[in-house]
Amino acid sequence: CQSAAQAQTPTVSGVFNGASFAAVLSPGMIAEMFGANLADASLMMCSASNSVLPTTCNGVSISVNGKAAPLYYTSPTQISFQIPVDVSGTSAAIQLTRQTGGQTLQSSTFNATLAPTAPGLFTIYSGSLNLVTALDSSGSQITASNPARPGDTVTIYGTGFGATNPVVASGSVSPA
Repeated sequence: CQSAAQAQTPTVSGVFNGASFAAVLSPGMIAEMFGANLADASLMMCSASNSVLPTTCNGVSISVNGKAAPLYYTSPTQISFQIPVDVSGTSAAIQLTRQTGGQTLQSSTFNATLAPTAPGLFTIYSGSLNLVTALDSSGSQITASNPARPGDTVTIYGTGFGATNPVVASGSVSPA
């Protein structure tokens, strides 16, 4: 870790859809922030308490239009977080705050486009292919060598689909 005298201001270079990496964000979506000096430690997973993600982790917090964003993990160059479900409008003012060595450091505000929906599907690499993360009834990845079978329930993972009914609070686990 850097000492307080060496701590550098965090710099946000981009915020994107956590699945598609498109630049349009939406309420409730998983987002990825990239930059420099975003956190002190190497990758740190943020532990949920009572099935709710924290809004401060590893000394880092993020606000979106002034609302605290739940955090999945932090690292010096990338942070995964949720856009709060109750933000609205067509733009998102995103700011990172980092507590380190007794100092409070803030990034400049990063402005991003906000839309009611901005769907993206999570993918995995399989050989030379980038496949949508889709699992069969047994929880195995669907591939050319393991295709979905008639009658299988197929689970596809995505983010940015917009408001839910009922509303699920920011950082909370969605009901099954």
